[in-house]
Amino acid sequence: MDPLTDFETKIKEVCGEIADMIIIKNREYGNSYQDSRKYFKDEKIPLIFHAIEKVKRYEVCGGVDSLWDLAGYAVLEIVCKKEADDDKR
Repeated sequence: MDPLTDFETKIKEVCGEIADMIIIKNREYGNSYQDSRKYFKDEKIPLIFHAIEKVKRYEVCGGVDSLWDLAGYAVLEIVCKKEADDDKR
């Protein structure tokens, strides 16, 4: 692979920070995202619910925290999907 550009390096840094944030929040609050996914029959509902809440908060407050949370929910959904795929094997 070619050496990373400065922008690509920043992408890797932010992704690492998102991973750290998710792990910290999961330890503090438990696996609330994963638990809410189990509660609903349609697995997309938790992602949609959490995303709408964060977008509204971002529109009202404009805080970057909501963007971090949105990115976190996207990562959590990807991990949940991978776990589900692994369980099917």
